[in-house]
Amino acid sequence: MYTSRIYGASPPWAQSWLLSGRAWIRGMLREGRGLRDELQDLARTERLDAGQLQALQLARLRERLVQAGREVPFYRALFARLGFDPRDFNSLDQLACLPILEKAQVQAAGAALCSDARIGPRFRSTSSGTTGSHLQGWRDLRSIVRENAFIWRQLQWAGVRPGDRRAWLRGDKIVPAAQQQGEFWRLNRADRLLMLSSYHLTPARVGAYVEALERFDPVAIQAYPSALVFIAAVLDAHGRRFGQGSASPRRLRAIVTSSETLLPAQRQLLERVFGCRVFDWYGAFERVAAIGTCEEGNYHLLSDYGYAEWQGAEGGQDLIGTGFDNRAMPLLRYRLNDRVLMEPGGVGCPCGRAFPRVRAVLGRGQDVLYGVDGHRVFMPANVFDDLPGLVAGQWRQHRPGHAELLLQFQQGRGMAEADVEAVARRYTGEAIDLEIRRVDRIERTAAGKLPAVVHEFAAA
Repeated sequence: MYTSRIYGASPPWAQSWLLSGRAWIRGMLREGRGLRDELQDLARTERLDAGQLQALQLARLRERLVQAGREVPFYRALFARLGFDPRDFNSLDQLACLPILEKAQVQAAGAALCSDARIGPRFRSTSSGTTGSHLQGWRDLRSIVRENAFIWRQLQWAGVRPGDRRAWLRGDKIVPAAQQQGEFWRLNRADRLLMLSSYHLTPARVGAYVEALERFDPVAIQAYPSALVFIAAVLDAHGRRFGQGSASPRRLRAIVTSSETLLPAQRQLLERVFGCRVFDWYGAFERVAAIGTCEEGNYHLLSDYGYAEWQGAEGGQDLIGTGFDNRAMPLLRYRLNDRVLMEPGGVGCPCGRAFPRVRAVLGRGQDVLYGVDGHRVFMPANVFDDLPGLVAGQWRQHRPGHAELLLQFQQGRGMAEADVEAVARRYTGEAIDLEIRRVDRIERTAAGKLPAVVHEFAAA
């Protein structure tokens, strides 16, 4: 919606109403009784003991395996080749009979990984995550509602309730990149959500952002860590704390971060400047694993979301996940290319939940482009989601204010340079000089990774 001509040509007040209308329609689909039922189920499963959680995982894995073998061409062929009958699945250890699924295989398989049964409406989405490797996925409506329930359970762990005022500082292009004056936020009345543009943040504008947040007086802020840390660092450098300029009572109870690794020093800075606790959420576009933060401030692997396996030992384990809920495109034993540090087995938590403890999430970097005036573009990998036919992409910065955009398209597909630049400018505005290069291949690191952003200078 943000890139539509109607939205772009509308005045700010009309854009706020368009956002509100869109949210109302989405709420009709994703919330209501369906969400309440899922939240009730999650309130039950989060209090299961370890044995009950294991039984739950076994039952839901068997259900997903049987469905995949019956409805998904990729798995029908794989199970036949291996002689694997999911109806005989009666132990979690049996899952190791299946090969690990890599991202490149998902890209190559395409529609063969989608259910060919009639399961109702399906919704397509794309993501490059924090890498430049493009991925397309499909979700069914029930899985979307359930994902929403997991996110709301995390918000409830943070002390937030439906109807509470929230602020949102993430990757939504709610303000046209070309706009350089006026307000860089819009009000979504349907969700009681103040949505702020992360693409217009500069040191000189931080004061206006903070004033808007203080006037709105949210109970919670949901944000990319890097974007909110940018604001906190400017306030801290001037000896300021959030809420000092507000005449109204401060309701801010929690910050909920996601999509990037939250570093300990960043958490400390946010809690010091904003005066509230920080709750971090790890999710994945592929919907195969999730990690939340409980009221005690500890990370937990959510055993009622999916089944996780690990590869590696010292220095972190590679996360491999099998999701329970997405019937439209089930992914079994999918390697997420993210690493975590697990707490030793048996380490409990005062919150009383039996979900395994996670010491740290290691595998996501803060991807930022730097402008010459202090301007920063957060999560620029989002650009790749808007380029049809893209195989892989990468931003390279040799100096602040200038960036190369390397793009590898599918054979016979692609976009004119002017069209690519128009898409990129939606995110960067004019703060970055762009050099667009179409390439046959983008070099990976020695570990086989494809970082979305490479800085060839000492980034601040």
